[in-house]
Amino acid sequence: MIQLSPILSSSEKKCSLKEVFLNAKPFQSLVIDNVFDVDVLREVVREFADIRHNTSYYDATTVGKLTCDDWNLFPPAIFNLISYLNCGSFISLLSELTGIDELTSDPYLLGGGVHETLPGGFLKIHTDFNYHNTLKLDRRINAILFLNENWEPSWGGELVLASTDMSIQKKIEPIFNRLVIFNTNDFSFHGQPDPHTFPEGNSRKSIAMYYYANGRPEHETISAKIGTTYKARHAGDLTFRTRLREMARLLVGSKRAK
Repeated sequence: MIQLSPILSSSEKKCSLKEVFLNAKPFQSLVIDNVFDVDVLREVVREFADIRHNTSYYDATTVGKLTCDDWNLFPPAIFNLISYLNCGSFISLLSELTGIDELTSDPYLLGGGVHETLPGGFLKIHTDFNYHNTLKLDRRINAILFLNENWEPSWGGELVLASTDMSIQKKIEPIFNRLVIFNTNDFSFHGQPDPHTFPEGNSRKSIAMYYYANGRPEHETISAKIGTTYKARHAGDLTFRTRLREMARLLVGSKRAK
């Protein structure tokens, strides 16, 4: 049975974490360690070897990233964990921690589910799609549960949260049983932008979940986009062609289906 750490049942602790989330820089975010039972997560990690990924990414912005969002392909422990992250009690906790009322999960797991990045892989700094065309809801919160036991700093693979001008770049180590929650909008730049060096046969593992609401503050979006937009941290970070493409996408926007 999947249960949260008892510390997250404390009203005082939840209020304290909410304050951290609301005041975090470069944008609203929160890091919580030791969220779940270790033995449960170790079984989840063991099942990664049995996952048949249904999407892979190899282009100028994303290399070596494999994902699975098909419930029918999840082994039992992974199925149970993702089910829990979709359940009402966990979503209620997210609402308490973020101050966003009426959050809901995505049964389609669009863009979410099991994420795995192979050695040498990376995901450039980006902002995510902000609207779910099927649910007709606004994407508000990302939650990433890292599953990398015995991670070493020399391996890299940190999650980077960056300000719009890239002057602030906060690195979050992708350690085992660490949950990262952050507001997702057109200014919440994030990624794993540099190739990691996890040992051969190993991979950067996580479960990614996204949460939605009907409406959002107007200042959080530039355009109603349903795609991912990438941004260079510095000269040479993205190819010239990629940078031109991303500038065009920001100007034009990807319109919501009505």
